[in-house]
Amino acid sequence: MFMRTPPDLSYIVREHANSDKVKVRDFEVVRYEGQLLLAGKVGRQFFDADTSKTHLDVTLHAPDGSVLRALTSDFNPRQVSRGHRMPGSSSYRVVLDPLPPGLARVVVRAHDGEHASSRPLENQIK
Repeated sequence: MFMRTPPDLSYIVREHANSDKVKVRDFEVVRYEGQLLLAGKVGRQFFDADTSKTHLDVTLHAPDGSVLRALTSDFNPRQVSRGHRMPGSSSYRVVLDPLPPGLARVVVRAHDGEHASSRPLENQIK
């Protein structure tokens, strides 16, 4: 699936941040099969990176920067392949419905390993 963010959702600022092992590529906020999704791809930062314990932290922010919702997501496959001529990639989809009122910015951040806190982000998505 490759779709662009529709014009009525283009006001949402999209940001991403890499981890030491995983590079987050651009992503889109799309409508697909009746759902609002965040869809994108990740790649490896270097050739021998073990990405099997990396996940994505997704935060939805209000205009003042406050967090409206926080989610975690896996990408598939978890171990990003090496690729022969082109770097390998994995994809992810995160359900955003219902979209929180006042949404201004979505941030996708790759995170290697577990969180320091024993309390996971709310609304874990797999």
